[in-house]
Amino acid sequence: TLSSIGENSIHDFVSTIGTYHRGKIADIEVDTSSGAGSDIVADHFHLNCVSIIHLIRLMIPKLVRGASQILICTASLATLARSPYSLQSATKTAIKAFIDTLRIELKGDTRVMNIMPPSLDTRIFAKGGDFRSTDDYQPPSR
Repeated sequence: TLSSIGENSIHDFVSTIGTYHRGKIADIEVDTSSGAGSDIVADHFHLNCVSIIHLIRLMIPKLVRGASQILICTASLATLARSPYSLQSATKTAIKAFIDTLRIELKGDTRVMNIMPPSLDTRIFAKGGDFRSTDDYQPPSR
């Protein structure tokens, strides 16, 4: 657990948490049973943004001052406004803005990087209902 990790004891924190969504925002079904908006929207923001922010907040006191780094891996194309990826673009752009701001706040204490690799040949596209050809994408092991 995090409580067992001492303060100023971690050198590197790496996060690759994320989920993928394909579809126009108007086509996402709204959950009318709860009176709230769509669970898909809230769940996507929670996993792609809120959970990463909470994890980082918990890790900051445990990082070695002046000799640590936070590396967040997000999809590079996901930060561009593209249809039918509006939800994906919104969450990835939000976490990019957070990481850019965190870099300013932790300057001199902790190196903060947002790693944005190109598309890789993974199953994430098919899981999101996008059956594009990924033959030209690099394998994830490269």
